[in-house]
Amino acid sequence: MPQTHSRPAVNGAAAEQVGQTGSQSTHETWQRTSGGNAPSRPARPVGLVASVLASQPWFRAGTLEQRRMLVQGVQEAARRAHERRARVKAHPDLAARLCRSLGYTRFNQWNGFVPPARDASGQLNPYPVRAELLAILRAVAEREAEHQ
Repeated sequence: MPQTHSRPAVNGAAAEQVGQTGSQSTHETWQRTSGGNAPSRPARPVGLVASVLASQPWFRAGTLEQRRMLVQGVQEAARRAHERRARVKAHPDLAARLCRSLGYTRFNQWNGFVPPARDASGQLNPYPVRAELLAILRAVAEREAEHQ
């Protein structure tokens, strides 16, 4: 049976930084996941970024609305990465292709992140890893479309 851990709710200064009220609870239960013989690592909950961000001076300098938008953006990005990872994992051959492309020995080393199309200066991403990840995700989408 997997170990179950409890993560504390965001409260105190962190809750104030993101404008959480007592009625909102971010207390979540999460489980350690394991990929066969691979060592266990925690499955990262999507909703617990507030306490990390609250410790950053640049985060505290923003308005309450800016902080809320940033937290929501980070949570949405984490949710999308988790979804991408689950979709690829459902196809063992594509998961193996992803591992070869990224140089990983186990699929659970990939967190679902796909590099952005452009860097901060607006230059196109020149690395072939992004193109390969997009090709794998297109193959997943094609397979999912075939089964519908």
